[in-house]
Amino acid sequence: MPRPAIPLWRLHPDLLGDPEYKKDLQDVLVGSFHTNWDTAGTRGLEWEALKVVIRGVSLSKTYGIRQRLDRELTHQEEVLATPQRQVDNGDASEADCLECRPAPICGGSAVLIPEGVRLLGMEITCEELIAALVQLQTDKAPGPEGFPAEFWRLTWPQGGRLLQHMFNKAMTRSDLPRDHSAANIVVILKLGLLVTR
Repeated sequence: MPRPAIPLWRLHPDLLGDPEYKKDLQDVLVGSFHTNWDTAGTRGLEWEALKVVIRGVSLSKTYGIRQRLDRELTHQEEVLATPQRQVDNGDASEADCLECRPAPICGGSAVLIPEGVRLLGMEITCEELIAALVQLQTDKAPGPEGFPAEFWRLTWPQGGRLLQHMFNKAMTRSDLPRDHSAANIVVILKLGLLVTR
């Protein structure tokens, strides 16, 4: 089944591997962050401006990069078309390596100490955001307009400042669960809290 076509304007993680695209994107984003941080009025408007800038850079660089991506996809399709018998001759899985009697999971769960509960209620800090970005899985992003982890690493600290501001604003406006401990994303961002068993 063919892969769905990626719109030419959408930021794709593969594009961030292209040095020319990466340099052009960084140059344009530095100017965009510098111009819009004080004049956009709201972080929401800056977010929309950021998406427009990225779409413009993506469209202007798409032709050559798409050709390179098409060559890579063709190679992947050839690999996927490898006869099954060649795959079957590879390493066989060992059924006896699975644990037949897993330990009970109730009773051994970690519990936050009171200080950890208090920290969950605080705003996300830059340090917590950096720790989370480092651990984000490559090529993953929420929603159709979500930017992958590579984008935030590339645009740090300007992009991270915008991300931190928008996230904390969403929490205070209750766009996300008001109780921070009920928001799974906060638990992910609040890494390293002290726990007790």
